[in-house]
Amino acid sequence: STQRTILLSGSMAANRQVIPNNNTNDENKIIRMIEFFSGIGGMRLAVEKALNNNVTVCKAYDISLHANNTYNHNHSDHSKVITKLVEQLKPVDLDGKADLWTMSPPCQPFTNTRGSKQMDIDDKRCAGLKALLQLLSTIEEKPMYIFFENVKDFSTSRLCQTLWYECLERNGYERKEYLASPIQIGIPNHRMRYYCLCRRTARGKQGGITSARFHSLPIRTTTTPEEDLYPKHPVLEYLDASLCRRDSSEDHNNEEQRHLFSAMEPYLVPTSVLEQPWASNQLGIVTAADTATHCFTAAYGRIYHKATGSLLDVTTEEEQNDHTLRRFSPRELLNLFGFPPSFTFPSSLKLEHQYKLVGNSINVTVVALLMQELLLEPSFLILDNDDPRHEKDEIDSHDATFIFANNRDDCNSSKAIPSVVGGSHGHITETISGPINQLYQFYGWNMIRNCTGRYTCRDHAMVSSLTPIQMLRRAGIDNEDLSSPNGYFTQYEFEMNHYSRKMDPICVIPLDEAYTTGVITYVKKNNNGAVSFVHTLNTPSGFRRKLIAIGIQVVTKSNLSSTNHQEYSLAIVENKTTG
Repeated sequence: STQRTILLSGSMAANRQVIPNNNTNDENKIIRMIEFFSGIGGMRLAVEKALNNNVTVCKAYDISLHANNTYNHNHSDHSKVITKLVEQLKPVDLDGKADLWTMSPPCQPFTNTRGSKQMDIDDKRCAGLKALLQLLSTIEEKPMYIFFENVKDFSTSRLCQTLWYECLERNGYERKEYLASPIQIGIPNHRMRYYCLCRRTARGKQGGITSARFHSLPIRTTTTPEEDLYPKHPVLEYLDASLCRRDSSEDHNNEEQRHLFSAMEPYLVPTSVLEQPWASNQLGIVTAADTATHCFTAAYGRIYHKATGSLLDVTTEEEQNDHTLRRFSPRELLNLFGFPPSFTFPSSLKLEHQYKLVGNSINVTVVALLMQELLLEPSFLILDNDDPRHEKDEIDSHDATFIFANNRDDCNSSKAIPSVVGGSHGHITETISGPINQLYQFYGWNMIRNCTGRYTCRDHAMVSSLTPIQMLRRAGIDNEDLSSPNGYFTQYEFEMNHYSRKMDPICVIPLDEAYTTGVITYVKKNNNGAVSFVHTLNTPSGFRRKLIAIGIQVVTKSNLSSTNHQEYSLAIVENKTTG
């Protein structure tokens, strides 16, 4: 079989000393870390995994007694977890005390799940993070490294765009950002998260330097075929063998089977739930052979819904007319999240609390890969100070906090994992890749009901002030990322006055050479003359169809017949009854 090696971008010397520690003369250097919002200690485990267990002196802070008891239950040596609010810490508690800070602050202010208020920076649960940023600016001896994790929507939040970036730049940190999910590296679980890797260098102390948004996971293989880059693993590989059923009817009533039923009982989905009219559509059901599961959240132990995680179909051949579903056990979730087999919960901890702690934790495998990138990779950033794109006249003033890297392997949109979209609300199922996929993954999008292939931006408050080109650049898509023949995208602007009714001006940017996908933006003006933009994302099933509906036609450029490929343009259809 083909051997597969997971490495960083660049070389990794076997005897590399990880972190220079001025407080010790030992030959084998250690890393001192502080784990804020520590939960059950996933960050510490990820650092250990990244550095082959050659870690750590670790101090942790959290206010959850259940989390802290679990942390101490598994991290008794070289660690100390303190039950204390982060906002109660003083500079003396942190100044010069660590080489690495890790943090995964509360996500509720930024999450877009149903019922969330999305209060962003105004949410009182942001107090800890805001206090921590203030402390970072106050202390003299700052950590060399910072690792930050949160939900995807943090990346477009006001707190991120203001306090977070400003603090990093003010204190001389370079940053590298990722939107990453376990599914991208073959783990059968969707859990898209925002990661920010920050490193402080002598160059960085003169002012922070930003890099492209967003990068691919730092993984390479010894083979080149695309299908071998991210082999998919079935759910079966992560299941607890003691909870797996056999189809053999001859063993159905023996003692072993009775023991199995007894073990599964706490996880079985009640019949009263299965009989609900919404069950067939709202329960995320998977089998052991599947290679994907829904994101597991802290509510998985309380609420039966695909928004909290998948359920496992354990129906045998003899029970095809009477389906049996169960929840994944906490041990199985720990397996999916990359926790080692030695990690356990205290025996006194209730099942519901175990689910909540895992749902609030991190994927150790994904974080370990990124920790290697942060702690071991010398060429941390793509761009250097002498990169010509640092010149001010090369950057749009509205996007001055972003530097865009084009035609580089680690941020080229064509290398991103394709997304499967649609499949409900009247949309057909489609697979998208390239710039349209990069845009889809960067922002949040809602399907327009019964209008297949068309999506409105859920992050409207963030992007309504951005022109279409600025919105693309905010997502890390620049001219050379697009596959038009001349290497640049084209923005078409239409004054839609040929109808009997006046319409808003429209901007259209095709996102592929064949003009099958693109952004359609409606330009709005209020009574005071202020302009805002309503951006829609359009996949192959919706782009050309919508253009025709509003009276815009994709036309062939007849004067370019000498080229080896066909080029297209857009034009208004003069028939006033169109659409």
